[in-house]
Amino acid sequence: LFWYFHYFHFSIFLLKINFYRLVVGAPESESTNPNLRGIRRPGAVYVCSVNKPTCREIHVDKKQGNERRLNGSVLAPIENKAHQFFGATVKSNNKHDKIIMCAPKYKYFFSKFEVIEPVGSCFFAENGFTDTQEFAPCRQEREYFISLIDYLSKQTLNLTMIISIFSRTPRSA
Repeated sequence: LFWYFHYFHFSIFLLKINFYRLVVGAPESESTNPNLRGIRRPGAVYVCSVNKPTCREIHVDKKQGNERRLNGSVLAPIENKAHQFFGATVKSNNKHDKIIMCAPKYKYFFSKFEVIEPVGSCFFAENGFTDTQEFAPCRQEREYFISLIDYLSKQTLNLTMIISIFSRTPRSA
């Protein structure tokens, strides 16, 4: 019943790097990523064998827990990764060497911690999931986002893939 309650296979695609593997999103799953310890059901993405019943979780989030900043004299969270639905979107380019995995319900706290926005967040991974970069277009500076799109376009990503990210990422008002 793991697959049912955690939406295992909510998103899925066939990846071919030397041999076939499945990349599977489970957006309501608990994570084994040590950086997400204590965060309730952040979601997970798995790489699974097509020949054996084995899967391993891809750990792309390198930040420890929910980021905190000073609010007056108190450290307060500025983001919430609980129930962020990571794995709701998993896509690859045509060469299958670059992957984007998204969490559309990722929340960020704006303007003096009073406004919580579900801005969404994505991770771009390459080199067998070892090189990762997070991007959250509605959270980050416009210049950073434009430079990321420029970088991605030079990496021969399919434009449809980039557009699908925009269409699935909630926009803040």
